[in-house]
Amino acid sequence: MRTSPRMKWFVLLFTFVFAIGMNSFRNSFQFFMLPMADAFHADRSLISVSVSIFMITTGIVQFFVGFFIDRFSVRKIMALGAVCISASFLVLPYSPNVHVFSAIYGVLGGIGYSCAVGVTTQYFISRWFDRHKGLALAILTNANSAGLLLLSPIWAAAPYHAGWQSTYTILGIV
Repeated sequence: MRTSPRMKWFVLLFTFVFAIGMNSFRNSFQFFMLPMADAFHADRSLISVSVSIFMITTGIVQFFVGFFIDRFSVRKIMALGAVCISASFLVLPYSPNVHVFSAIYGVLGGIGYSCAVGVTTQYFISRWFDRHKGLALAILTNANSAGLLLLSPIWAAAPYHAGWQSTYTILGIV
């Protein structure tokens, strides 16, 4: 059964929006750093360790994501990533200290991010497109930039109006 071109572009749009949402996990952190430092009575360098752990985890897990896609399916790996990110959003506000926060954000969030975007979304879209594959992948690659452009004002205001804990809880539910 052949898929209509319209359906392929709809799948790309859905994946683009999904990637914006998943990239929000990584991108929102920079806006929440000062309120989190205040909440944990820690300096920014200690809070920044979370990002380092996140990036190391992401770098390591990405090597295995391709293997898992081949062994299971891209949809299952993407779903696992979305669940991990959502779970970390929901648990982060209850972190008793910056060390637990760093472990949750860095490890669980890094695993979720690795499984949700990057290799998985690129693989997923490249399978849908025979023609216009380069354009489709270029559009998908710009999801991170589009998310920053569209959501930065929200991330900048949210921790001061709703608090970073409430914002992460809402993002976890969404």
